[in-house]
Amino acid sequence: MIAAHTGLELNSIIFVPTNKGVSSIQEVLTYTNNEQRNPELLASIMWTLWHRRNQVRTSTKDYPLTQLAPTALQALTDFQQANATDAARNRGPTKCRSRWSPPADGNFKVNFDGAQFSDMGKAGLGVIIRDSKGQAIASLSEQASLPFSPEIVEAMAAARAISFAQGLGFTSFILEGDSTNIIEALKSMMNLFPHLVIS
Repeated sequence: MIAAHTGLELNSIIFVPTNKGVSSIQEVLTYTNNEQRNPELLASIMWTLWHRRNQVRTSTKDYPLTQLAPTALQALTDFQQANATDAARNRGPTKCRSRWSPPADGNFKVNFDGAQFSDMGKAGLGVIIRDSKGQAIASLSEQASLPFSPEIVEAMAAARAISFAQGLGFTSFILEGDSTNIIEALKSMMNLFPHLVIS
């Protein structure tokens, strides 16, 4: 399989010798990846080819083959730029990663986390309550409207964790999350939450 050369240097990206016995698209992608070619561009070309086929089949608009490679390259560039922008926007607060440990005997730990789903305009709030053996006692997963900041999503998750635990009758528990800023803010307000140990 050789991609047509239409002004772009595609032959260095996609070239599968016919003696390789390739019989599926998966094998083409595997070969392209193993040979350190550009599998993203190959996928974009394949999609553009499929899209062109549908356009020719269902539309009276002309779609010359000479537009295939430039269209695929532009689509890939647009996709990469859009994802780079989303990744930069969603970075949010610095999170510390540590190994989870159970609370001391007789205590409960309430873990919370927030997530953003920008494409759906939603935030996800997650809470799990565990005992000293690490056994899950209760859990919660909810959707909320997406606020303007990742830090607010974490704060919403922390607030929901506290209300969830209290609603289940827990009067004393350890609250734990991975957002350093939210944990520090809660620690500074300990006089408002004397029943919590925040870690």
